[in-house]
Amino acid sequence: MNANRIIISFLFLTLLGLILNQRGFFIPNPVMASECKREALKSSKFKTHLIELYTSEGCSSCPPAEKWIASLRNNKNLGKTFFPLAFHVEYWDYIGWKDRFAKKQFSDRQRKYASHWNSKNIYTPEFVKDGKEWRSFPIRKVPNASKIKVGELTATPIGKRSYKISFTGTSKNLNLNYSLLANGITSKVTRGENRGRNLKQFFAVLNHSKRPFKNGMVVDVPTSQIASKEQMVAFWLDSPKTMEPLQVVGGCF
Repeated sequence: MNANRIIISFLFLTLLGLILNQRGFFIPNPVMASECKREALKSSKFKTHLIELYTSEGCSSCPPAEKWIASLRNNKNLGKTFFPLAFHVEYWDYIGWKDRFAKKQFSDRQRKYASHWNSKNIYTPEFVKDGKEWRSFPIRKVPNASKIKVGELTATPIGKRSYKISFTGTSKNLNLNYSLLANGITSKVTRGENRGRNLKQFFAVLNHSKRPFKNGMVVDVPTSQIASKEQMVAFWLDSPKTMEPLQVVGGCF
């Protein structure tokens, strides 16, 4: 009898822990780094993981996922072994809350991923790791450093918004993606599923551009009407056919 009670108690506590974790109770809050400065960005020669979150401020199940990706702001390996992006989709706007970060372009990107996976469904929150669906939430850990050598990707600032992009690996038949990101912006949600909540966004993609890659090319990071105290940039190379990322580099803008 006592053994059964111990087992039941253990299962209850485990289930309670999973529920609390799903709601973001065990996820640390991100810390804004005052020393975040614009500088030359350089990846290692090993593949850097690209983590994408497809989310919406109008989705009641998204805040825990957003809080988890926000917590990566504190991770010592940010920009070294992985880099995260939060793409806000607009297909939840009809519920009543218009997500200011959301764009149809981001929803179309998610749909294009789904078509590559032969999936008929898209959903939020959805995580994508290295171009593949990643279904390990809420028990999620930052992926281990990759041991795959692909080459160093470098983004060197040469002007107010311009970067020169170089890659030491094979650069044929690749696209260069680049985005401006916002950190630390709070939205006071007044309608929809998250009514009454204050949602703080990190790694929120403000814009996304894509061009055929040519080694040594110079690109200008587009501006955004959404202002934030801390902005970041991300550059990544991917396959035009599969969208699978080869290498990524990111940091403060």
